[in-house]
Amino acid sequence: MRKIGSHPTPDQKRDIVLRCSQLQDKVDAFQKQAGSMLHAVSNEADDSWGNDYTRETYTGAKFDGIGDEDNDSHNSATEEHYQMQLLRNSPPDGRINAEHILLHLPSQLGCSWCNMNAAEDLAKAELHLREGQLNDSLHHIRIALGHKSYLFRNNMHPACTQRLKTCAWTEVHAVESTVQHHAWVYNHARKSMLDLDANVSLLN
Repeated sequence: MRKIGSHPTPDQKRDIVLRCSQLQDKVDAFQKQAGSMLHAVSNEADDSWGNDYTRETYTGAKFDGIGDEDNDSHNSATEEHYQMQLLRNSPPDGRINAEHILLHLPSQLGCSWCNMNAAEDLAKAELHLREGQLNDSLHHIRIALGHKSYLFRNNMHPACTQRLKTCAWTEVHAVESTVQHHAWVYNHARKSMLDLDANVSLLN
């Protein structure tokens, strides 16, 4: 959507709707599986994962009567925290865009929730996967920066006409976009590791 801009063609609009629908289906499938897993490891027999209201919140279903529910034993501080985050990201019609739905991940729930609900192994598993994600991101950043250096040395510096310089800069900007993307992935994964209370030596 960022690449298309504010004036998409009908075909582009249709493509966006299709992609959003596919993403929503993937999110719903993930949330259902993750919710079942978290419910299975939870020590509480009657926890918020089986609550229809919570399930609507996390799957992006339309909200009805938000704020009318009583603050009963189902609504933990963690649940309310993420409901507020979701509502801040939701458009005026009450629906939540698929890309704004907070996934059922230990890093989103926090270490305290995992410790209280016997989900420490899941938190450790995500921490291990995040470490691999960080290493992959660093690898891609190094490759992209090397490619960018190559373009400057072999395309940018020898360019003697405006046309060649324009072409060279276009290639450089494309590689820079790749660098920024993997840097964003790295920062996001590192934040998740902080939320999982990763030790200082690992973060260093």
